[in-house]
Amino acid sequence: MKTNLLFILLVVNFLQAQFVPITNGAFNTNLNGWSITGFTTNSSSGTPVLTEHPEYWGISYNTDIGNGSGHLRIDNLTPFSNGQEFILKSPAFHVDALKSYFLQYDFYHYQFDMMMGGLQPLGDGLIVKIKKVSDDSQVIPSSAGFTGQTNLLNGFDNSLRGVYSFLSSGNYYIEFKGLNSNLANYHFDNVGLVDAFVTKVQSSQCGTTLSLINNFIVANTVSGAQGYRFKVTNLATNQVQTIDKTFNSFRITDLPNFAYNSSYKIEIALKINNVWLTYYGLPCTVTTPIITTQITSSQCGATVSSFAQSIFADIVPYATGYQFKITNLTNPAPSQIVNKNLRAFSLSDFTSPTVAYDSNYSVEVALKNNDGTYLPFGTLCTISTPTFPTTQLQTSQCNYTVANKNEVIYANAVSGITLYKFRLTNSTLGYSQSVDRILRTFTLSQFTGLQISTTYNVEVSLKIGGVFGPFGPMCTISTPAVLKTTPSDTLAVYSEKLNSTIYPNPFNESFKINLNSDDKNDVSIKVYDMMGIIVENKTIKFSEIETFELGNNFKSGIYNVVINQAENSKMIRIIKR
Repeated sequence: MKTNLLFILLVVNFLQAQFVPITNGAFNTNLNGWSITGFTTNSSSGTPVLTEHPEYWGISYNTDIGNGSGHLRIDNLTPFSNGQEFILKSPAFHVDALKSYFLQYDFYHYQFDMMMGGLQPLGDGLIVKIKKVSDDSQVIPSSAGFTGQTNLLNGFDNSLRGVYSFLSSGNYYIEFKGLNSNLANYHFDNVGLVDAFVTKVQSSQCGTTLSLINNFIVANTVSGAQGYRFKVTNLATNQVQTIDKTFNSFRITDLPNFAYNSSYKIEIALKINNVWLTYYGLPCTVTTPIITTQITSSQCGATVSSFAQSIFADIVPYATGYQFKITNLTNPAPSQIVNKNLRAFSLSDFTSPTVAYDSNYSVEVALKNNDGTYLPFGTLCTISTPTFPTTQLQTSQCNYTVANKNEVIYANAVSGITLYKFRLTNSTLGYSQSVDRILRTFTLSQFTGLQISTTYNVEVSLKIGGVFGPFGPMCTISTPAVLKTTPSDTLAVYSEKLNSTIYPNPFNESFKINLNSDDKNDVSIKVYDMMGIIVENKTIKFSEIETFELGNNFKSGIYNVVINQAENSKMIRIIKR
């Protein structure tokens, strides 16, 4: 029994270091300011009367509990009828506004304690109230979930007793109301308010917006605390996350889920004597910043060398993606948006409509938040596209005399183009004619009306993205002394006279050709890569065209397929994934 009571005293001594006393920090035989009242029977009328009974105060009990412990003793309550109400009031005490307290009191039923070794409430149905001295009005605690009146538990677990935070400084007293039971003696001890073990986010951060999302959020330090439990509530989604720290700070980015431009309510619980307290201090709201980004300064206002060139945004920590928006400033059109996981994109990512040459585009960047939403677009930058590419005849054939009508004449190759347009002109003769070729070559046999031993100007234009660009530098060629053209010489000129399709397109493994023709001649199939290099050259019977497959040995990329039958031809562009 004495061992249990010694434990009680040790805990009491620990708490008294922060005890707001009613009388000298502990009780002694000085009963000034205390009162006890109860219902006794009036001898003449026989009705219960609420009467003060100072004679029932006992002396300091110090035999078994410890010499000089200063417990307040209530002697045998036999004058109060069994089961009737009694009221015990403490002396007045002073509290500070907005400071957090626990209501503390320890009591036990003396006779039961001695016989059974347990603790007993001070009467049945005990109710405790905190009241103002000025008008006896009941206090409503600002941080408690009840109205200032509650059945408080016996023992030393302060976390079960609620945290009181008074709205104004002043003098108060405690009222204990119970029902007499057992007609026994009671001992009462350490009544008062104890500084609560609570903390909150420091005032300099409470209600502010962080400058960086990974700024440390710091709680007020509590002496003796072994840990800080941060409860974080997203005020938009009501998601609650907790994180435990040994020290008094954490970062929003320590949480599994966090986002820019979001407000969080933060509450803090403490670890005291290796036990996490079950209550939290006053909440504070902290908001994460709105963050933006833009194209890097080295590329902002620059001209890209090609549509495939990578354009970078300034990197932002904790962003989960980047959204790029471009707007054509030269020929205004609806803006286009492309989403990327990384901070880079290229103008070739935009295909509908395709990006134009010789144009200026505004580029804006938005960040993808950790919660999947996008933040506002950042500062606008201007990116200029390169001039439309041009080409010309290769140097060895520029200003050149052609040997015969079937000699192949070459232009310098350009990647990524659809067609080459070759134009021959002679202003003196009033001659101007052009042919379109999927290859970078032509022969004089593909032109009509040419004269022998005559000089013609030759220019080349490129078709990219469905548009022919300007003609490149001019060269001259001279025709030979003998020049004759036959119908078969024109077969290589690009045309669309065949009713032919390719499927599937794009394809993964191989493709087939669907040819709808009354002509039963053999079919010539040539496949070129985007550099104009032939990668397949087949001639097959018309009857085998339905089952014939191509493309198994092709690498992923874009190809031009030329289908020829008799005097008809067709070019189809295909893609292998």
